[in-house]
Parts: sequence; C-alpha cells; structure tokens
Amino acid sequence: MSLTATSVGVVLGGSRVLDSVDLALAAGEIVAVVGANGAGKSTLLKVMAGLVAPDAGAVVLDERPLGAWSARERAQRIAFLPQERRVAWAMSVRSVVALGRLPYRSRLGPRRAEDEAAIAQALAAMDVAGLAERSVDALSGGERARVLIARALAQGAGQLLADEPTAGLDPAHALRLFAHLRQLAGAGRSVLVATHDLSLAARYAHRVLVLAAGRRLALGPPSQVLTAELLALAFGVRAVHTTIGQVPVVVPLEPLT
Repeated sequence: MSLTATSVGVVLGGSRVLDSVDLALAAGEIVAVVGANGAGKSTLLKVMAGLVAPDAGAVVLDERPLGAWSARERAQRIAFLPQERRVAWAMSVRSVVALGRLPYRSRLGPRRAEDEAAIAQALAAMDVAGLAERSVDALSGGERARVLIARALAQGAGQLLADEPTAGLDPAHALRLFAHLRQLAGAGRSVLVATHDLSLAARYAHRVLVLAAGRRLALGPPSQVLTAELLALAFGVRAVHTTIGQVPVVVPLEPLT
C-alpha cells in the first residue's frame, strides 16, 4: 500500500501554503513532518488524507488518484487524526473509539467480533480502557486526546496520518504513543506524523521531512536532517542533535537574532 504526493501546491486565503511538495510514504515506516508554525505541516496531512484538494500536483493512493476513491474506501485505507481535540456530543469513551469502525459497517448494523477486538486493542494501546464507560466531556484534555488517538487506531487503516498527536499528552503517554506507532510500522503500516517534538522525531522516525514556508527543505534520516544548520534555517534556533544513553535528542538552545 502506498500514498504519494507529487508536486503538491495549495493556496488558502490567497496565500501559497504548500509549494511543489513531494512525499512518498512506504509501508513499514514512520515519517515525521517538522517545521515552524505556518510551515504547511497540517495542510500537507489534510491534502494526503483527501480533506483538502491541491491546487497543483496530485496525491495517489495505491496507483489510483486519491479523488477516485469513495469516502468510505478512503476511510478504510487512511486514518486521519486532526490537531483539534473536539468531540461534539457527550458520548462514552468506548462509543467514541467505536466510531473508528464505521467505515467497515452498515449504518445500522451491529458491531462484529473484529470491530470489538479493534476497539479493545485501541483502548488498551492508549491506556484508556479503564475510562471506557466514562463520558468524554468529563475527561481531562490529555485523556480526551488519548481517546481520539484510540479512535484513529481502531480504524485499522494501512495509512495513519496524525497531526500533533502528542499535544496535551504527558511524557509517559507521548513515549507510549510513539512506541506504538513503531509497532504499527513494524507490522507493515505507514505513519505520517506532524510534530514539534524534535526529540521524538529523532528517536522514532525513519525519515524526517522539514518544511519551511510551504516548501520541502529536507527529507531523509533524522541523523542527516536534524542538523544544527537545517534547524537554524527551519526554526531560527541554535540547537544541538546529540545522544543521551544512546537515545537521540534534539535540544533547542536559543533563538537566532
């Protein structure tokens, strides 16, 4: 299963948000998208999820234009976790996570055994099984974020696109999430994650895409991309990419003047 963006350009509100961006996701890898605020990270994920139509270029899923797939077919193949953490109704945690199984069911049909298994696995992966019967509007922001991640995981799609999934998570759950994403990649799925946590990108991603002002500044292994020079260009900071106990970390030290 493959998902490829070729020369993608997007104009929003009269401004060019993405300009000739190329990215091909391969099965079995995590690609982290990093860049300053407004670099185009969220827009790229939305384009590759089929939620924003590009003004130039194309997105292809399994050798078919993304627009040629029905919404249901896309949802069976691409799970998208938006940056926003809103739930419209006061539903139980289990009911919210179960929404991830809708692409596989008829509107009024009961949940099948495989649906229940996917829901249970997603609840456990995000450490929210103990909250399953609680209402989402009674949860903390971090707990609600984990529930929405679990909903995306329950979808079981071959492509997972997650926009700032660790926002609101404590360090333990952020690490647990990225370790689980690695497991998904190890099972042959593709993960595209936009993140501001450069250390998590350095530690867990197979490749890192750096965006700057809507353009691709660099793409490659973290050790080759998260350099002091590129971080200065992309973020305007002096930073170091080093290791602590063989764990890679990126430490921003100060803004450049």
